[in-house]
Amino acid sequence: MEVEFKRYATSHLHPAGKWPDNHEPLRPCPPPTASAKPNDPTGGNLMEPRITELETRFEYIHRDLGEVRSDVKSIRARLAYMAGGATIVGTLVAWVANTRLEQIVLLLTS
Repeated sequence: MEVEFKRYATSHLHPAGKWPDNHEPLRPCPPPTASAKPNDPTGGNLMEPRITELETRFEYIHRDLGEVRSDVKSIRARLAYMAGGATIVGTLVAWVANTRLEQIVLLLTS
């Protein structure tokens, strides 16, 4: 059953496999060695590579979050610029329609 789970879960647990440009591929954790004590609560030599891997993943997440923040700021600035332009264009169209209403009606009816 564990083999089936790994087959289905691997694709979404390792996004670097899907998007190789995003991050370097993940390294598998080393197998337990004879030097690690089985009853050691700290994990001995097994914990350091796993902690290093978690730190690396956290750095990638932190970097990606910074990129997302800068993207959101630029999108927000573009939307504000576009909203200002749309307001000006809408105001001009409303003014033209209000001042030249008779001519517009004549053009539409003829």
